Amino acid sequence: MGYLPDFILQLSFAKNLIYLNGAAEVILATMFLIGIFVRPVALLLSIHLLTIATGLGYNDIMIRDLGLALATFSVFIGGADKWTREYRQKNQS
Repeated sequence: MGYLPDFILQLSFAKNLIYLNGAAEVILATMFLIGIFVRPVALLLSIHLLTIATGLGYNDIMIRDLGLALATFSVFIGGADKWTREYRQKNQS
């Protein structure tokens, strides 16, 4: 709860937002890992990580999240490669 912005902490359902955020990240990361909808998932994750990084201020966690945001954005730009299910399904036919 310490990393949340003050305006979210004031909401009565702030803890539920944390659970929802965690579930969404697990689902998107699993899709990303499996290789399903690689580009849209990479874009969503990079935007999400960028908003987290900008909200934290300058510290070591912000630098880590900024690096992860840039890495996922580069996957969005590059698209599916030979390691993804999406690529294999497209090239099988």
